[in-house]
Order: sequence, then C-alpha cells, then structure tokens
Amino acid sequence: MARQKQAAPSGGKRISVNEAFRKLRPALGPHGAENEMNAAMLRDDKPARLFCDGEVVDPNFIRDHLLVKGPGSRDAAGRVRRSAEIVATRALEKPVESYTWQMDADGIEALLRKPSRTQVAIREIAAEKWPDGYECISTAQIIKIVGAELKKRGIHVPHRSTFERALGRKKS
Repeated sequence: MARQKQAAPSGGKRISVNEAFRKLRPALGPHGAENEMNAAMLRDDKPARLFCDGEVVDPNFIRDHLLVKGPGSRDAAGRVRRSAEIVATRALEKPVESYTWQMDADGIEALLRKPSRTQVAIREIAAEKWPDGYECISTAQIIKIVGAELKKRGIHVPHRSTFERALGRKKS
C-alpha cells in the first residue's frame, strides 16, 4: 500500500472511521458525513488525515483507491453495512478489512466547526430575503421561505436543526 514516507505526528488522537462518522452524522446527516469525510481526506491542508496501520495515507492514494461508506449502504455482496468503514475501489495488497483504519480526531472536530454548503446557502438566501437582518424572523418562517428557495436551487431541504445552526440559533 502506498503511504507517505514521513511518520505521522504522534501528538494527535486518532479515532476509528466509524467513530468519526458517528461524530459528523448528527450535524451533517448520513450522506453529508460520508461526503465530508471523503472530501476532507483529499484536501491539501489535510484537516482530516487518514491513517492505515499507524501511518498517514497519501491523499493521492486515497483519491485512486479508497472511499468512506456509511451504515445503511450496501457492500459488494449486497449486505447492508452496520458501521462506517473504508472501502477499496481498487485492489489492495490485502483485504481492506485486514488493515487498521483511523482518522485524526482533531481534523474531524474541525469539520464540525466548518459550516456545510447547505448552511452557507441558508445564510446567503436569508441575507438576500431579509437584507436588514433575519434575527427577528421566526425559524419556522425562514424554513418556509428559504426552504422553497433551496428546492428551486436543487438543494435538499435539511432538518430544522440545520437551519438553527446555520442561523446561529443553535450550537453544534
């Protein structure tokens, strides 16, 4: 397996891929958590590095060989996954489940602090609809008006809690 030559920094806590998924799922939903984990592993600034058997995995290797799949998705045999896991898109030296996969815990926490694309869109639309501010507008009214605009733009309308986080009315 292709890995970076340098040793991984020893100070950061590492968590399982499933634990990382479980941390992101409440804020991003199951598909959002998968998408965010996959995108974060490929970023140059590496906010959510992937480790294989204790070594940092090269993002170029990830791009060509690996994906995160969450619970509920199906494996190659058609069985429903019970937890989030790394899936090989190309053959590895050994079966993918024989490796120990972990992610940088601080990197996962950083993803929770970063607003999602949907949250950014909610803020932008709310600012367009209420240029003088939406602080006095009820969340229900914002969901009704902004939700309709999200649908027009082809963006999935999220749960109320996502609107509340996007508008600064609820902490993650």
